[in-house]
Amino acid sequence: MKKYFLSFLLFSTFILSTSLYAKPTREGFLGPSEGIFTVKGILKADLFSHEMAVQLEGHILTSLGSELYTFEDNTGSIIIEIKDDTWFGLTITPETKIAVKGQINFEFHEKVVLAHSVRIAQ
Repeated sequence: MKKYFLSFLLFSTFILSTSLYAKPTREGFLGPSEGIFTVKGILKADLFSHEMAVQLEGHILTSLGSELYTFEDNTGSIIIEIKDDTWFGLTITPETKIAVKGQINFEFHEKVVLAHSVRIAQ
């Protein structure tokens, strides 16, 4: 019995140690992507751009309540919707430059960006 316990302990230690030092991999496509990359581009987009992918870098200026924020890059500002579960523990200030991936939504004849991911920009 002691032999099995020792074998189990050694095996468990080996598995845990290899998983701790394993290099994290990034899954999915790594390459160029289609979409709109500026607020100005979003504002110029027509009705057929509904749900088109966007990638923006800029700053959140103010909270409008109900998961809505004013977002600004160097080309303009737009309303962005960031669900509570999209933050993943980030704390952002107006001085923090962020990168947002999402899509264009038309809500009540107004363009809004629905954020799918938010991270601090490099």
